[in-house]
Amino acid sequence: MIQVVILCLLIVVVLAAGSNTRNTYIEPYSKTDSLIDLVNYENQLLLNDTSVLNPYTMLVVDLPMVVVRYKENMLIRSTSMTNKAQLTEFILSNNPKLDKQFVSRVVDAYITDCALEGINHDIAISQMCLETGFLRFNGAVRAEQFNFCGLGAIGKEIAGSSFESIETGVRAHVQHLKAYAGLDPLSTKLVDNRFGFVKRGSAPDIHSLAGTWASDVNYGFKMEAMIRSLMNTDAEMEILAKGV
Repeated sequence: MIQVVILCLLIVVVLAAGSNTRNTYIEPYSKTDSLIDLVNYENQLLLNDTSVLNPYTMLVVDLPMVVVRYKENMLIRSTSMTNKAQLTEFILSNNPKLDKQFVSRVVDAYITDCALEGINHDIAISQMCLETGFLRFNGAVRAEQFNFCGLGAIGKEIAGSSFESIETGVRAHVQHLKAYAGLDPLSTKLVDNRFGFVKRGSAPDIHSLAGTWASDVNYGFKMEAMIRSLMNTDAEMEILAKGV
């Protein structure tokens, strides 16, 4: 009799555990929703089924070693998937008025510095496209500042940091991303004048940039939409600057 009771209790525990992790109801996605809504919806599905996420161990500042689950290609320190030709075409297709040699220098600088610092250049360049409107610089930051990620810019009044060249501005952006992504020291000479203001390791993936890098709660979804557009994973993923 005792064995039967124990067996019944085990069955109840197993069923309860399964219901807690797999049966959360999520509203179905509608084709009329925006690209950001689609990304948000798919992320909810993924987070509801952790079996499809990749666990990795990271050191969080002021915390012990913990296991965190993220989609691997959304980690700031992950493997890049695109080459120079793809990156250049992506930028020019969304802003055909740009000088191709200028774009080539920007892309070269990102590929070089991201490789040196261990940053995914797909993420860095996608963020640059988001922050500058595909190098249109329609906000407070001007093109001649070579500030590709809005460093130090606040609203429309404060234009933020300025850098002496394309390469220096790109390096500052990559270094700033590395500050958020982890605790490793820089491989290049420090040019990011706001590096010391970052809580190191506070945003290892793009969605953690919401509330840290940017106050916009949808910032991670906008970043993911931009990255997926770059990867051209689906014909519906085409995105223009005005779409984000």
